[in-house]
Amino acid sequence: MSSGETYPRKHSRNLQALFDVSQQATANLDQQKMLDVVVQAIQDIMGYRMASILLLNEAETALVSSAISSNLQGKIPLGDRVPLGRGMVGKAAQTGITQLANNVKENPDYIRAPGEWDPGSELSVPLVAQGAVIGVLDVENEAADAFTQEDVQTLETLAGQLVVILEKARLFSDARANLQDLSVIYEISQHLSLTRTPDEVLRVALNALAEHSRYRCTIALFEFDPYTGIPTRFFVPFFFQPGEGLVEINAHVPTSEDDLNGLLDDGQIVSIPNVADDARVPNFLREEQLTVGRPALALIPLIAGRRRIGNLILSHTQTNHWTEAELRLFRLAANLIATSVENARHFQREQELAALEERQRLARDLHDSVTQLIFSVMLIAQSIGPAFKKNIAEGERRISRLLELSQQALSEMRALLAELRSANPVENGLIPALRQHLDWIMARERIEIQFTEENYVPQVQQVEEALYRIVQEALNNTTKHARATKAEILLQKLEGWVVLTIQDNGRGFQTGTLHYPSQNSKFGIRGMRERAEELGGGIEIQTRSNAGTTLRITVPDKPS
Repeated sequence: MSSGETYPRKHSRNLQALFDVSQQATANLDQQKMLDVVVQAIQDIMGYRMASILLLNEAETALVSSAISSNLQGKIPLGDRVPLGRGMVGKAAQTGITQLANNVKENPDYIRAPGEWDPGSELSVPLVAQGAVIGVLDVENEAADAFTQEDVQTLETLAGQLVVILEKARLFSDARANLQDLSVIYEISQHLSLTRTPDEVLRVALNALAEHSRYRCTIALFEFDPYTGIPTRFFVPFFFQPGEGLVEINAHVPTSEDDLNGLLDDGQIVSIPNVADDARVPNFLREEQLTVGRPALALIPLIAGRRRIGNLILSHTQTNHWTEAELRLFRLAANLIATSVENARHFQREQELAALEERQRLARDLHDSVTQLIFSVMLIAQSIGPAFKKNIAEGERRISRLLELSQQALSEMRALLAELRSANPVENGLIPALRQHLDWIMARERIEIQFTEENYVPQVQQVEEALYRIVQEALNNTTKHARATKAEILLQKLEGWVVLTIQDNGRGFQTGTLHYPSQNSKFGIRGMRERAEELGGGIEIQTRSNAGTTLRITVPDKPS
């Protein structure tokens, strides 16, 4: 700042500069672009000679040079790491107190940065969010005595605004990453819906996950004692190595009683930066990982029902401080993999087509629910940038909506996975199964359902399961596509036939599109018709646009 400038004029210019810098920063939700804009604006608009922003790394051990203004480019390396407590920026981060040196040669905390740059003055302001330091704003000048208390106050004010802007950028980044993870999970679920054996599940899952990972991915499944149900060892058929692909090993690994088991059994992820430094790691595992040169481990439990059936394992050749963000995709995938493995085992043991049809239904339901939510999230995400440029409040509202839709998509996926855990939904009879499913639908959707049964006689399992699936599919169309608020279900036995009538007050559809009223419900109508015809029955559909729909399904009476 010019030393001859009067205080009122300087103060007014600083306030205007703060406003201009904040306006430019809030127009960018991409964190790196926003940081670049801020440091350049500090240099060009606020008139400071050099500016940089350093952010705390994920391990919270060092600051990383994340953005530098043009006057510093080529003089200080981007990505330079400064340990906490080292130099003025390190001390500012460690203490949370602004550090000012108007003559760096006389300041004992000053340490010359690498590169061709020797400042005369330096001002380091901590970036504090909710009481914790997340980075440092550093401003420098070639001359000594370059900064005044007015400069300190101005940059501390800017640092406070920068923290708020960084938090918004982080929320946007998290929402975008969440969307990407959901898209990957949806893609994996589509592939898994076509698998029939545990071996196929593992191959498909590893190949799909490895495309989004720089780590070696391994899935280890328990082999259980048939009498006690206690896991006796792990079976590891193969792993995916980046750059090599799927490597078949068919190895057996012993289990052990150690401190990690309790955490994994409770469904917790165990992340180990370096097995050599973690006392919880059993000796055989520590020796094996160090021998193969992969000290970093992350263990994600595969939970099916309430039982752990194995682990999804990530490993790395260097010490790695695993973050929640990078493990989020694998946590979601582990739930899907565990459920798919169990379904595949049921399919092999029972040799029933129902297991395969259930996984295919998952793919259809995911298409109906999660895809629409993801599409909405994408539309909102694309509009956030322009919204922020016009109105910050509107931009914040859209970010909140983005997070709300992401959480809704996760809830939909978890609910569908919970449904899959039942291999035979009518094991205790059709009537109890239907009542339970209807209660779940009414709790989840805004719809009133009335269920009545007249003279119904329990049928063979094949008939009861088909009727259950038809009700399930019909209600899916009713809630997802027809936008109905009321539905009535009547189950009857009439002169050698079982008759199922499902009626709703939804928007219906044109009779010209009788079989496939929309692309999204196409599979539902066709699936219900096929189920009825396989039993020697049929389906009748009565509908009018905006006047509701009535389905009448008839199948031959086959008492159990």
